[in-house]
Amino acid sequence: MADPFVAMASGENAAARETLPLLAEYGYDFEKHRFRYDENGNNITVTEDEALKVWIYKALMTERYRYLAYHDEYGITIEPYQGTMPNNIYTADQIRQNIREGLSINPYIARINRVDVERQEKDDLFILVDVTSIYNDESLTVTAERSLA
Repeated sequence: MADPFVAMASGENAAARETLPLLAEYGYDFEKHRFRYDENGNNITVTEDEALKVWIYKALMTERYRYLAYHDEYGITIEPYQGTMPNNIYTADQIRQNIREGLSINPYIARINRVDVERQEKDDLFILVDVTSIYNDESLTVTAERSLA
């Protein structure tokens, strides 16, 4: 499958990021876990930092290699650690590393500041990610809860 960010696949420098098209995604209601619609029932489109939050959230919620609709680099691999391994520092470090790898493919992320696995209970993971985008020097925080149940 083709790389969704082919313009940055070779690791070009930060100056090339200025030539990227405006990032746009469908708006997402993180509390209700559904897409946002206007009064006519049409999807709302968001851009820049808000679009990046949607992309990050969806990447965190998508298990890598599971869905043929997504590029092999999209998503994160955490299911092998859920419910089968002890909740220890090593497991949390592996999960953090997988999250960093999954987010690093996005050229709109200038820096990954922090990745925390806030809590692990049975098959539930609570993930907090803090990044800086190419659009703004202020950090963006995205939280997600993944469960196998």
